Amino acid sequence: MFSCKVVFPLPGGGTSQMESKEFKLNLHYYTENVTFTVSPVGPVKEGDKITLHCEGDGNPSPTYLLQRVKGKAEEELESSSDGVYMFRNISRSDSGTYRCEALDFDSPPEFELFRNLELFVHYLNPVTVIPAEREVKRLLKEDVQLFCSCDGSENPDLLWKKGDDVLSKTSRYRLKELSYSHSGVYTCEANVPSVPGLRKEQSITIVVEGPPELDPENHQVEVESEGHPVTLSCKAKGNPVPKITWNQPDLKVSESFTDPGSTK
Repeated sequence: MFSCKVVFPLPGGGTSQMESKEFKLNLHYYTENVTFTVSPVGPVKEGDKITLHCEGDGNPSPTYLLQRVKGKAEEELESSSDGVYMFRNISRSDSGTYRCEALDFDSPPEFELFRNLELFVHYLNPVTVIPAEREVKRLLKEDVQLFCSCDGSENPDLLWKKGDDVLSKTSRYRLKELSYSHSGVYTCEANVPSVPGLRKEQSITIVVEGPPELDPENHQVEVESEGHPVTLSCKAKGNPVPKITWNQPDLKVSESFTDPGSTK
């Protein structure tokens, strides 16, 4: 904001002053420099929300033309007049050369009013797991070899995990002499440390089958006195789920349960 102030002497000494109202001076000048940037800053991966921003230093701000360069051809992007173009869900096919140009016809011809930008989108292909079945059934004491592979714009790090427990930091994991505790979901995870958030995974379910196994427990139960209530427990593992039956020697079956947990 600008204003004009006048200070003048008064007869007999002293001074006085007058000041104009403030006014705004809008200076017009042509564009000399153009910048072309991508945000956010950092590696770009598939699925990101990315913005291209073209900006010139002229006043008033010029209009802009944004294009994708394909060889000798140029494909105009539907950008807004302020030079902004947004990828809401960018994919690997969007990798390439982009150009922005400031359309300021007052600028002298010696100024280059365009800039090029190389955009590369990192990606990972789906993870392949062997065995290929989503559910694999094996017998007790057998071995299972798990293998996975994945490729993309960068070679990913591979690891196997079960739940939150990391089992192997390689593409292979071997389950030896299967027990029922080996049943569960195993996941191969691929990630690229140099591109934060670029990861894929694939899971496989291992089902261990076999005859029932009784959990070892103390088979002697002390009763305080005749007529006193007593609780007996029995636990078994197996697949299919074992049926637990209680019976007394030389007597008929007293109770029968199919719950593989504690029973009376």
